[in-house]
Amino acid sequence: MQISYESNVTSTCEPQKAQQDPWSRLGMFKVHSNRQGMALSTLAKHTQLHDLTYKGRKCSLEDVCATLVTDRVTELKLSGNQIGPVGARHIANAIESGCFLQRLNLNGNQIGAEGTRHIATAMKSDRCLLTQLYLSWNRIGAASARDIAAALECGQCPLTLLDLSNNKIGNDGTRHIAAAINSGKCILKVLYLNGNQIDDIGAHHMATAIESGYCLLSELVLRANRISPFLDSVVTRAVRERRSIGDISIKSIRSHTTNAELKML
Repeated sequence: MQISYESNVTSTCEPQKAQQDPWSRLGMFKVHSNRQGMALSTLAKHTQLHDLTYKGRKCSLEDVCATLVTDRVTELKLSGNQIGPVGARHIANAIESGCFLQRLNLNGNQIGAEGTRHIATAMKSDRCLLTQLYLSWNRIGAASARDIAAALECGQCPLTLLDLSNNKIGNDGTRHIAAAINSGKCILKVLYLNGNQIDDIGAHHMATAIESGYCLLSELVLRANRISPFLDSVVTRAVRERRSIGDISIKSIRSHTTNAELKML
């Protein structure tokens, strides 16, 4: 089951026509352009999020999270809804309560350091089933990257894809993520660090992690950072020397070029 509340101008709901509880047979659900972080109804069409109701009443994001626990939802997309740290806390509580979420998209929700801390805490739970987590454009910063890294190192979270793009984590945040990759407990295979003000120092941290015997990355994306051509070549060489990683694609924008893309197969 997938629930999607993504940002655009209009909303679209495709409910099942059965008379039973609409959530129980939900296959895919999309609602667009919403900033209230509130729940949806499968009975409404072409309306905005704050106008939607569920079973005849308006619902909060907390109500949606309760549904995550009871209705075996495996994918939730809330990009561009500005749910903030409070909304992140509700979702984290649902994860810790044993919901079935495997793919979570919170891109562009201004969850900040506090909200990221809630999600990171949930990632450490032995009930966490997340395999894909998208947190781009959330004003996370280096300190929150450290919280995420600690969760990756705990050995509980089965996360294989992580998107931290455009969060200003910088070299310090990159160092924490690289240390997690090098811990032997992180199973990440895809990592997006686009647009994070990473320069040669951060790139060197990632190169060191890639060279370790514990790195499982199959794709690392470093576009729109401040990495020099020299450190690009260092990262590239690290990949080539780590044949046991498998197929890997390194994509980065160099400091003096645009759309430079390096791929090693």
